[in-house]
Amino acid sequence: MKKSFAVVFAISILLSFVGCGKENTETSSKIQSKTESKMSSNAESNPESKAESKHDKLSADSVSNKTKIPETNITFDSNYAFLGNSLFGDLDEYELVDNADVYSYIGMNVATVFDQKLDKHKKPMLDEMLSKDYKTIFIMFGMNEVGWSYPDIFTDDYAELVDEIHSKLPDAKIYLLSITPITQSLEAKGEDGMNSEAIAKFNKLIQKVAKEHNASYLNVNSYLKNEYGFLDEDDSPDGCHLQPNAYLRMVNAIKYLIL
Repeated sequence: MKKSFAVVFAISILLSFVGCGKENTETSSKIQSKTESKMSSNAESNPESKAESKHDKLSADSVSNKTKIPETNITFDSNYAFLGNSLFGDLDEYELVDNADVYSYIGMNVATVFDQKLDKHKKPMLDEMLSKDYKTIFIMFGMNEVGWSYPDIFTDDYAELVDEIHSKLPDAKIYLLSITPITQSLEAKGEDGMNSEAIAKFNKLIQKVAKEHNASYLNVNSYLKNEYGFLDEDDSPDGCHLQPNAYLRMVNAIKYLIL
């Protein structure tokens, strides 16, 4: 029987101030610790990078949600897993990813994914995922991190996550999804670094991690934003989380981009 790990959407909306860019205390302490470590270390970075993914050419920013996404016959079976923040939380709830498993938690980010446990579970969510032999894994992080003062910590943590998955599931194909757009009304609030410019900056960092760590980047952002570069107001209840029709467009974009 399929195991569901989705977080109920109503809860995610009530706590959306945690899942749309705010850091929790645990995250802040981890970032502070890593920042101090970086400032005291003179370790040289490794410039080696992987060849450009064949999927990167499909992620042109010129695409908008006004473009019809071609339908595909792809279905997600038990070999597929989705790992991410609360934006992945309702994929399973709305039955949009067939028999795939969804691992998500409100407010989760690249700093907490290694330790975050699902409610009443004994081991971290990541360990649960890595205990199964998934062939394809989709990852979405960044929305909760765009306000971070040290983007290099975001890339380091994301790279560590990808490398950890590769080490445990060497045959798995890994896709890193772009951060989705936000509504114009949410950007106008000017809270917690949540704006289109920051999202574009962090999406470039995600693309860099994908290229350098044997993963593929999927720019679903381009299939959700309108001609002005924002998520339509009626596509979100709070400015960043998605309504069912927008979730469906995102899933269809994923299917199209992995062809």
